[in-house]
Amino acid sequence: MDTLQSWLCLLYLLTLRNETLVSAFTGCSHGSVRLSSGSSYYGRVEVCIGGEWGTVCRSGWDNNDAAVVCKQLGYSTSGASTYYPSLGDGAIYMNNVNCRGTELSVFQCDYQSLIGDYYPCSHSYDAGVYCSSSSACIHGQVRLTGGDVSTEGNVEICNSGQWNGVCSYGFNYRAAMVVCAQLRLPSTNAQSNSYRYSQYPIVPAYNYSYFNCYGYESSIMRCSSYCCYSCDFSSRAGVTCRGSVAQPTTGSCPGQTVRLVNGSDENEGRVEVCRNGVWGTVYGGDRWDSRDGRVVCRQLGFQNPAVFIFADNTFGAGSGPVLIELISCIGTEASLFQCSTGNSNFNDRYSAALRCENYPTNQGKCL
Repeated sequence: MDTLQSWLCLLYLLTLRNETLVSAFTGCSHGSVRLSSGSSYYGRVEVCIGGEWGTVCRSGWDNNDAAVVCKQLGYSTSGASTYYPSLGDGAIYMNNVNCRGTELSVFQCDYQSLIGDYYPCSHSYDAGVYCSSSSACIHGQVRLTGGDVSTEGNVEICNSGQWNGVCSYGFNYRAAMVVCAQLRLPSTNAQSNSYRYSQYPIVPAYNYSYFNCYGYESSIMRCSSYCCYSCDFSSRAGVTCRGSVAQPTTGSCPGQTVRLVNGSDENEGRVEVCRNGVWGTVYGGDRWDSRDGRVVCRQLGFQNPAVFIFADNTFGAGSGPVLIELISCIGTEASLFQCSTGNSNFNDRYSAALRCENYPTNQGKCL
């Protein structure tokens, strides 16, 4: 019995010695976890088994699994979420990980052991996590990620101390203008786009969606929106900030006034209206017609106007926000702001334009 115990003790010491030697050469302790190809708080999950690093298959991978990994790495579990990482290499050690979220280590969770890189899992399905960084963001902040320059990237918004992505549904150039202006970047000709700057945006799974902006708001949070929807990386909103830097203009024009811009004289041009101290354009799609134009001309002082309508950016598209969309006037209104309007998700700029001329008031009458 003493001999057997001695052999078992020796075998245990040799095992510890081998693991120590392996760890010394690889820097990998059995049961440890790390994040690769990201930063200290997000990236591809890699686990150490037998002194070698390997990846985890994301089959069945969810936020409970992510929370355990973040906890093991010393981060808060609040805001922990799955993440689409870049492809790893080498062995794949775990599949179908199933954590409750209360475990202290991912090795305490149920999982299927894998060795190698073969069907049904490959490195195209490597698991990743996003953990809350130590520095919380301020609610309502925006940032751009994944772009080659500071004026472009995926849109992310801070919600209750956590960065959230934005779904591209309903996110158009007007919302892009607001984001760029909030960041003090060129915004007057900003464009929205989807799935352009990064295949793997670094954001939690739930996202803002369906922003309805006029384009002059001081913050994207002042636009109406819905939160939260889940969308994958191919449906994330991005922006390209360009044009000129918008200057604060609140109070620079009288509210609910109208003007014509860029014409050869004061009787023609692009229609612009003032709302909340900001000049903006009127959408000139196929609903822009002579009844709408007649209201504008009368608002400008023409008593018996003949109206010539332009809806093809004849006088330029303009660079400010689109303040009126889907307008529908009867033709008898005293102001364009009395006409019915609607909201659209158009991502183009067809600015309404016209020319006003007065009919002779004495036409057909005896003097």
